[in-house]
Amino acid sequence: MKKIGHKKIKKIELASQEKVEVYAKEIENLLKAMGHPEALVTDESLVSDFLDIFDKQERIKQIEKIKKKIKIDVFPGDFLWEVAKRMREHSSIG
Repeated sequence: MKKIGHKKIKKIELASQEKVEVYAKEIENLLKAMGHPEALVTDESLVSDFLDIFDKQERIKQIEKIKKKIKIDVFPGDFLWEVAKRMREHSSIG
């Protein structure tokens, strides 16, 4: 923490974005499918980060909607870059 005058200022550091950058195109498409195209994501961003506002039943519905849109399995505990990696792998197969 940094002290300025009588106030203590907490420094905020952004987590790594190395993997997010590798899968930037897929992450962009995933965020659109999730309804959050404007979101800032890092390598630590989880699918569940975007579902916490919903109750359990609605989270399940949201996951199913995302799966239909991107045609890839998605789980709440997945990192976004993991889903993006599967998206890329799937697109190179088909």
